[in-house]
Amino acid sequence: MSLYIIPECYANKGVGELVKESIGNEFKGKVHVIHKKWFGRDRVLKEILKLIKTLKSDYVIAIIDYEEGLYRRYIDVIRSGKLKDLSCTEEGNIDSTLIIRCGSRLKLIIFDSNIEHVLLRYDKELESNPMKYKGEKAEREIIKLYEKNTKFKEYLCSLVNIVTRNLT
Repeated sequence: MSLYIIPECYANKGVGELVKESIGNEFKGKVHVIHKKWFGRDRVLKEILKLIKTLKSDYVIAIIDYEEGLYRRYIDVIRSGKLKDLSCTEEGNIDSTLIIRCGSRLKLIIFDSNIEHVLLRYDKELESNPMKYKGEKAEREIIKLYEKNTKFKEYLCSLVNIVTRNLT
């Protein structure tokens, strides 16, 4: 049995790596973070649907941004359409982050409206440096924030507690 964590962007990959590190001790199986530089929200959603169909006993966690405006509606359409058969229910909501369970093997971590919106609560430098969590360096910046900011570490621990609930 394996757990696949599929983040949308480099910043979400940083969160994914921290989730993997935290879950590693609790999950009885291998934990993989799958991220490709061409991933975006649409491709992540396609990837998770493919994994759920092909990997019959494994678990998947997708880490995506809710976005704003018309792009936000896309997540709602996916939840009511392609994911409808999986009976999605909200398991928690902390600091503008939704945790949604779809069926028994899929969880969605959705940053509302995006990860930068959430990070702004923990890193005021983001106001003057909006590119801090963009591109390949974002993963490294997320890990540095986790190591130096107690509040962000507490937030992530709360997030992991909700995500790992009922994940067996």
